[in-house]
Amino acid sequence: MMDNAGKPDAQEAQVVKTTFGPRLLRQVAPADAQGAPDTPQNADGWLAAGHALSKKTLYREAIAAYSQGLSQNPFHALLLRFRGHRHLSVRSFQQGAADLELSSRLDPDNWDTWYHLGLARYLLGEYQKAEQAYETCLSMTGKTQDPTLMPAIQSWLWRTKVKLGKKEEADMLLQGADPGFDAGENQFYQNCVLACAGLLPLEQLMTEKDGSESSPISIATQGYGLSMYYESVGDAKRAEENNRKILEKGFWPGFGYIAAEADLQRKEAES
Repeated sequence: MMDNAGKPDAQEAQVVKTTFGPRLLRQVAPADAQGAPDTPQNADGWLAAGHALSKKTLYREAIAAYSQGLSQNPFHALLLRFRGHRHLSVRSFQQGAADLELSSRLDPDNWDTWYHLGLARYLLGEYQKAEQAYETCLSMTGKTQDPTLMPAIQSWLWRTKVKLGKKEEADMLLQGADPGFDAGENQFYQNCVLACAGLLPLEQLMTEKDGSESSPISIATQGYGLSMYYESVGDAKRAEENNRKILEKGFWPGFGYIAAEADLQRKEAES
């Protein structure tokens, strides 16, 4: 599964080659095509097409759609932000970082752009730059008026500071963690925060409360939190073993999966 990330089959590739934006959007996701203009010169039409393709995990095709939009408007911050995200999905980390860096300069108030830029730098092993991006993102989180975003940025900034050897600073981020807080779609990150703060059993990051195995997406997200906990206490062997378990579950689009994969590849390159 990992080797095929974002690679279309022959039929899908032919659709991308022969059909332009809004028409392609109507083929892959008719419900998302309402109001899409019949013109390939419309950058926002390509943005919608890219989103529709992303929903179907056709990430390389989505990148092509966003690129077409950027050919019409090279300084479209959202096209750059989403293309950057999808470059990360297909493991093109340098290209993703470049897109997200430019997007952050064009629209410096976009929380999601800084969040994904931090991830791009993290995946590249550029932890100081990742820390800078995540610190910026953290400073903006209160302004979003969405407290459920906090656990996600706490988790990734904590991991980044651990990578930088700043364990005390990392643990300060965990102060005030609330087991009763409902983080909604970011609950997996909230569980990571709680576990690293000693408020949730570590084993629950890989299993459900009843002991059954968690879903692949849960293992990708929470499992990488467990790997980083092991790394934070100096247990590199268990961190590596846990990263390999994450890859065995095969949820390749997940950020935790991608990070585990990048950590293992970096370790192999260094050995």
